Amino acid sequence: MAKVAIKNGAILHLSTPITKITTENETVKEIVLENGKKITYDEVIINADFGTAMTRLFEEKDVEKYKKSQLDKKGFSCSTFMVYIALDTLYDLPFHSIYFAKNYRDQLDKIH
Repeated sequence: MAKVAIKNGAILHLSTPITKITTENETVKEIVLENGKKITYDEVIINADFGTAMTRLFEEKDVEKYKKSQLDKKGFSCSTFMVYIALDTLYDLPFHSIYFAKNYRDQLDKIH
């Protein structure tokens, strides 16, 4: 997926933590990297779970609908990574495929 994204103009920053995402008119304006560098993009994909992104990456004034005090009251479950792929070949596979890590039970226990 990374190769396809880059081929289509995406810029990937791997192992580059983001400390803040700023918005303007409810649209992401720029990201702030851990080293303080600010970068503006047309689109941003966040690799964080919803609760973490809303409470740690955005200023509360920018995401009033998802205030930390409200999100702290909610229970979150584990996240999923979903891929929707358009293929030109028919494969004999189940519609949904779910894969678990060998230690998935330990990981689920850590959520509670």
